[in-house]
Amino acid sequence: MSKWNELGFDSEPVPVDVDDMPEQPGAAFGPMPQPGDYVFRLPEQDILADAWSHQLDDKGKKHPVLALATPPRGEAGPDARLLMDDGLKFRAKLNGQPRDFNGKLASDLHFLVVGAFKHAAPIVGGLGLVQAVLLYAGQRFRARLGWQTNCNPANDVYNADGEQVPGQKGCGRRYAERAYKKRNGEKVIAIPAGEDGKFSERFECICGAHLRAFGNLNNFRPVG
Repeated sequence: MSKWNELGFDSEPVPVDVDDMPEQPGAAFGPMPQPGDYVFRLPEQDILADAWSHQLDDKGKKHPVLALATPPRGEAGPDARLLMDDGLKFRAKLNGQPRDFNGKLASDLHFLVVGAFKHAAPIVGGLGLVQAVLLYAGQRFRARLGWQTNCNPANDVYNADGEQVPGQKGCGRRYAERAYKKRNGEKVIAIPAGEDGKFSERFECICGAHLRAFGNLNNFRPVG
């Protein structure tokens, strides 16, 4: 080691703009916001237009998926996460494939444009749904953030060290921020809370597997 003034550093400018710093590495993996009501802002048009993927239903029909996230590791691309009013960013995936709600069909993206932005024009097909969402680029909406996860019986479980245990599958139990019973009689277990009363993002299943909770948005509505 040497004293700083013996190392010969110069005073030539370094191309780092301290007034416009990039997000620090690892910042995308901070703690997930606790369940509750929040205000979110969609990305601006140029980012929102590139944040799409698709999903095929059992008939092979293609449905849009809005992937509001950072680029996969090692790939270039913009940060498409939702911006929250407190400056935090939240990753979400909103599906355009309709699901059955008590005999009526709707999707996450339909709830977003109609519930949050009161979109009244006809929405025709997947293309019309994407175009409707793009109309609201950069705009704010309110939604409820819920937590859920399941101990997937199709996958090998993880242990406390974050390593998969070969051959040991999940038990199939489901978790959410509150316990309840589904219409089919299946029980959903409450995610445990820590000593501070906050829900634990990572916790141990009853079967011993180590799980991580994931956030999902619902109850889309206008701000104010």
